[in-house]
Amino acid sequence: MICGSAEAEAREYQVAIDKNRGVVWFYTLSDPDPGGHVYCHDPRDVNSQGYAGRTITFKVGKTGTYNAKGPWHATAEALFTGTGVDIRDKYLTFVAIAKRRGKNEGNTRAILEDVLYMDEKPILGLFERGRNLARKMATELGHPVCCYSESGGGSSSGFEYPQGTTYNDWRDKWETW
Repeated sequence: MICGSAEAEAREYQVAIDKNRGVVWFYTLSDPDPGGHVYCHDPRDVNSQGYAGRTITFKVGKTGTYNAKGPWHATAEALFTGTGVDIRDKYLTFVAIAKRRGKNEGNTRAILEDVLYMDEKPILGLFERGRNLARKMATELGHPVCCYSESGGGSSSGFEYPQGTTYNDWRDKWETW
């Protein structure tokens, strides 16, 4: 299990200020997963409950620190919107894409069947890299595909559909491919 506050305190950060909202942003370019380690703190919000209201000490540069009560883990997209700092293409993700998704014998886990693509190791890119690739494959194949994507923050598994179609277009056709 990962301790989120320990993860936040383990890195050296650069700081950016959201001039419109007064929010302090922390991001790192020296980590293998910069997009996965973005945090924000509103110094005016003394009741903030990020990290259960705990005070997190961020390392700023080589020698500085910043104590933030109740900061929030955020996204590279939100950092860009608030500050213009663009690390949106710096998420470390592992992706696997398959024609179908089934269950194991005990019916306790999903498994990918007929794998079309799988990273050898996590790759730096857009957070939606897997979904974008799966959507392209679904369009080329002419049917939905299953996309599994894993990052430092967790994982997801779901279907992507050919361009111009949705789940409703396929719900009666799942067994036809």
